Amino acid sequence: MGHLITCSVILLICVLSSSAQIDSAIYMKFASDPSVIYTGYVKTLYKNAHTKGEGWMIKQLDDDFEQVMKDKGTDQVSVIVYKVGEWKEYYKNGKIKRKMYIPFEVGQKRTEMNYNRKGMPIYEFTFEQSEEFRGKVKKKWGKKKLQTFSKKWYKHGKVWHEGAFVDSKKDGSWNFYRKNETLKESIFYVDGKKTFIIKYDKAGKAINKMPSHSGQ
Repeated sequence: MGHLITCSVILLICVLSSSAQIDSAIYMKFASDPSVIYTGYVKTLYKNAHTKGEGWMIKQLDDDFEQVMKDKGTDQVSVIVYKVGEWKEYYKNGKIKRKMYIPFEVGQKRTEMNYNRKGMPIYEFTFEQSEEFRGKVKKKWGKKKLQTFSKKWYKHGKVWHEGAFVDSKKDGSWNFYRKNETLKESIFYVDGKKTFIIKYDKAGKAINKMPSHSGQ
C-alpha cells in the first residue's frame, strides 16, 4: 500500500534540475541517509500548466513499520513522502498563495505566510521545533512547550493583530490595530487567560487600563 500511495504522488510532479534551486544543505543531509530513497526538488502543475507548488521532497523508508512487519514474519515495507525546506504554493492565476519553511535541523523555525488572490498577506505564523528532526512526519515534536508567533492582516494589507501562543494558548502581549495602523488595544495573556487590557485612542495614547476578570 505504501508503494501505491507513493507512485500516485510522484505522477503529479516533475523534477527540476536547475542548479539555482538546489539547496546543498538539504541534499547533503538526506542523500547520505540509507533509509532515504529519493531526495529532489519537485514542481506540481495545474491543468493550465501554471505552477501549483514547488520545493524539496523526501521519500524515506519507514523503519518502524518495517520492524513491525519483520516481527510478523513478512518483508513488507512502507514509504513516507514529506516536504522539507522552503515550499511555495500558487493560485491558478499565478499569484503566490503560501510560502512555507519546513525545518529539518535542530533550532530551525517553521514559518508560513499566506496570501489572498491579489498577492496581499493575510496570515503568518512562526514556531520553533522542540526536538531533533527525525525525518518522519509521524514523529512528535516532543514534550517541550511549543512557541508560536501569529500575525494577521486586513484585506488592504495593513496589520490587524499579532501575538504569541505557547502550547496553542495565547501568551504575553497581543496587539490589535485599526485599519489606519494605529494601535487600538493591547491584551495580555497568561496560559490562555486575559490578565490585563490597555485601550488606546486614535492618537496612540493609552486611555483605559484595566485587569481582566473574564479569563477568555
